[in-house]
Amino acid sequence: MPQHPSAVYWFTENKHHFGDIVGLGAGLHFSVAIGEKGTVAWGWNSKGQLGEGTVANSAEPVYVGRHRLSSPKLQMVSCGTMHSLAIER
Repeated sequence: MPQHPSAVYWFTENKHHFGDIVGLGAGLHFSVAIGEKGTVAWGWNSKGQLGEGTVANSAEPVYVGRHRLSSPKLQMVSCGTMHSLAIER
């Protein structure tokens, strides 16, 4: 395993927890993925754009929100320079 796993490696290793990707968004130096079983984000986080409650950058995906979000409610994500938005069903 690489010292700093890539997002692709994370998704491969965590597919049983995350499920298939159903939506993706990319902002300036960060990304968000909606999965069948949760929503994750990774990259720069200086303005809290990852949505996990801190301003710490993350090289690998972290779950959005205090608890793993139930993504059957989320159908789409869009990211801007330093923000992200999601649409519920």
